[in-house]
Amino acid sequence: MNQKLQILGEGRKVLKKEVDEFGTDQTVSTIEYDDGTVVKITIANGDIDIECNKGLSMGPDGNTATIVG
Repeated sequence: MNQKLQILGEGRKVLKKEVDEFGTDQTVSTIEYDDGTVVKITIANGDIDIECNKGLSMGPDGNTATIVG
């Protein structure tokens, strides 16, 4: 693999990581940080969705996102 997307926590500490759903059709994982930030990653039908209750700012390299807020 020659490309990846990295989400920077910007000093936040991970409190909890969970796999909410694991199946052949869909996998959902949630990461909770010490400042109340929640990142949810859903993989379904070959698509990957990343949701955050704060803003995500893409870096100029196109491979790095920073959690904002």
